[in-house]
Amino acid sequence: LSLQNNQLQGSIPEEIGLMTSLKTLSLAGNLLSGTIPNFSNLSQLAYLYLYKNQLRGQLTNSLFDLSKLEVLFLSSNLISGPIPDYITRVAGTLEGLYLSDNKLVGNIPSALCSLTELRALFLDTNDLTGELPACLDSLTHLRQLYVFNNELTGILPEGLQDLTSLRGLGIEGNTFVGEVSPSICKLRDDSLSDFW
Repeated sequence: LSLQNNQLQGSIPEEIGLMTSLKTLSLAGNLLSGTIPNFSNLSQLAYLYLYKNQLRGQLTNSLFDLSKLEVLFLSSNLISGPIPDYITRVAGTLEGLYLSDNKLVGNIPSALCSLTELRALFLDTNDLTGELPACLDSLTHLRQLYVFNNELTGILPEGLQDLTSLRGLGIEGNTFVGEVSPSICKLRDDSLSDFW
């Protein structure tokens, strides 16, 4: 079901949760507001695109009860609160997590490191604090890691050098300290096409 790039307003109807055969739901690029309803009955849903709306509220556990979820694209909304540890529920399936340009706060949880199928992790342009989890090196399939324009601190984990599939790394607009590891520079020569 795709209704993206219209001017739809109001909240997302909870009745969508009754469409239990849905594999893709795209309501992106509208003027939808309110919170994200409970989609936990959508047991076949693999792709959820809700970016570029005016959705509020927090990341609820029901989003991560979707056992076949491969892509969760919620960028450019007004979603607040922390990234929940409950995200580990989609560890075996999730390949793309897009949470850019929201109002997320708190640390980047080490629970993200259990998402071993992840190819794309977009957390940029939020209000996230703390350090990058050292365990990110467990995301061996990761191709894009963008955390720019947050309030992150500390040193860059040495383990980033082990992400040999990485093609894009965006870390600008934070307050990282220390030296840039020569091994990360080598990674740029070997694979990275975007590094800022």
